[in-house]
Amino acid sequence: FSTAGAWFFQLAVKKAQQLREVVLQVSVGLGALPPLKVADMTEHAGWNPLARVRDTCAAVDTTEAWVDTEAVKVFVATADCNAIVGAGEALASSGLTSFAGLIEFETVTDEVGFIAVTHALDFGSGFRSALHKFHGLGAWNTVKPGMVRLFAACPELSAKELSALGEDQLADIFLPGLADSSAAARASLAPFVKLLHRCTQDLARGLVERQFESMKDFVFATLARAPQAEPAAALVRELVVAFPVVFNDAHRYNGQDVFLYKKAQLVTGELFHRFRSEDERFNFADGNRLTCFCDNVIVATMRKTGCIRTTAELAKQIECGKDIPSGSAAEVALRAKSLTAVEQIASACQLAPCTVGNFLWAVLGKQPEFRAFPRHATPDTCFY
Repeated sequence: FSTAGAWFFQLAVKKAQQLREVVLQVSVGLGALPPLKVADMTEHAGWNPLARVRDTCAAVDTTEAWVDTEAVKVFVATADCNAIVGAGEALASSGLTSFAGLIEFETVTDEVGFIAVTHALDFGSGFRSALHKFHGLGAWNTVKPGMVRLFAACPELSAKELSALGEDQLADIFLPGLADSSAAARASLAPFVKLLHRCTQDLARGLVERQFESMKDFVFATLARAPQAEPAAALVRELVVAFPVVFNDAHRYNGQDVFLYKKAQLVTGELFHRFRSEDERFNFADGNRLTCFCDNVIVATMRKTGCIRTTAELAKQIECGKDIPSGSAAEVALRAKSLTAVEQIASACQLAPCTVGNFLWAVLGKQPEFRAFPRHATPDTCFY
């Protein structure tokens, strides 16, 4: 942040601390939420979500987007595998994503719970333009300081605290100043705030139903009973089942199920990369089986490198800034085929797909020519 930005940030933290008193006094019911567009799923321990993602994305035959295997070969031939590994595995501790210097966690347990909630609320790419117009920041740089303020207001990140958060409080925490901004700004970002509220309510409801006080309790309990050979898969599966609004990133394409589970894998992947060298509980035996965490940044890198191709009509829609609805054929095709292209790159380079994905998101996607390349916008999703 700039000096002025840092000063404003500190004021916002103080306001979040004041909001904590309001949050703890508000009682909001955990009533039923209208479902987002997700596929039905059965709760049982017999299916592997990582295989489900990998297999369905590869199998679906989409006409709007497809993998260009020759372009994948060119990407692989020119790739610096050492750079990919270095950046991809270090992302969880890098300044881009780390909260070091912003929050001092008393225990690993507290940080684990914070990471889980952070990536539950890690979305908003479809509001990129509106967010930049409002305060000059993109989605992640809106969510990151917002989580600092949320932690100040709700230090336990408990079901009770999360359930008590209304839309006004969430707007003050994640978009300070929005209430006093123009009517146009408030209208453009109201759907983002509503999605934040849906997600916090879904987290609270899932925790209450399973008799957990907080996400840190949920994560550690899940890992404690996970199969030794598949702890990452178990955590992804339990997140998807327990909190479907937040994590069940599942769709249908011409009657065929397609699963992506972006945020559930992101939570699991960050825990794996952040703690595996210092805490054996997070040295997941199947951590390198996680796929990439496919959002519109990864799609854009795959489009720009030619690793996926699209119809001329879809390319024009993206370039013109036309919204691509969540679960639409175009949106499913873009993400499924980008994920499959990353799988092919990872296989050819003998690297973990999540490591390649982290590199695409944090390094390649941040280069000026890639930042300037059009990304598809899907405002009606809370998955990215």
